Amino acid sequence: MTDMKYYTPVPIIKYAEKINCPVIGIAGGKGNGKTFGIIYYYLKERLKTGRILRYLRRYRESIAPKAIQSLCKPQRQNLINLTKGEYNDFQYYQNRFWLVRRNENGDIEHKDIQPFIVCSALNSVEGFTGADEGECSAIFYDEFLSREKELQDEFYSLMIFHSNCTRDRRYFCPLILVGNTVTRNSSLITNFGVDLYSMQKGEITVVKNSKKEPTIVFEYCNDAPV
Repeated sequence: MTDMKYYTPVPIIKYAEKINCPVIGIAGGKGNGKTFGIIYYYLKERLKTGRILRYLRRYRESIAPKAIQSLCKPQRQNLINLTKGEYNDFQYYQNRFWLVRRNENGDIEHKDIQPFIVCSALNSVEGFTGADEGECSAIFYDEFLSREKELQDEFYSLMIFHSNCTRDRRYFCPLILVGNTVTRNSSLITNFGVDLYSMQKGEITVVKNSKKEPTIVFEYCNDAPV
């Protein structure tokens, strides 16, 4: 599920929607473009539907401006191409990425009326105000696999956040977990019923509940071609 430049999440997202699976997991080597591919996909969705993307990290420090303001920088040319120059940059302000058009001096001439991405931290109370932000296209929990210490009751907190963001929605709005396999040790993913240690590159597994309903589809993606 990669192309020659970066990982593309389209197949697994479409598959999850087809089987009505609310959670998608993606793990793989660092640098194969997982985050880039997902943000590009939901940038196109934003321009098509107007829905925002909820971007989630574990700790508040990870969404501070110095840590995250370059998240959308690789998408600038995509933004210009997709909007035919109506927007040419992103602004990170108050935990939100906005689509903007800057002039040759770097000043903002035009700013979209609603954000493209709303960023939250799972360890912060503000992370549980999902219903107040309007319709969202997906919840993207980035770097769930890391050497960071997991939160106490992280699975429970994540499920509350997901519920708050998706309540009363009548369209497919997945929770997408993405991680680099610097480690496979994750109590969070174990709570989803995925045995990451047993998975091989290129493998996709679907976990179902006692009613035979899919609860997560998980991909251990291949490394991007060199």
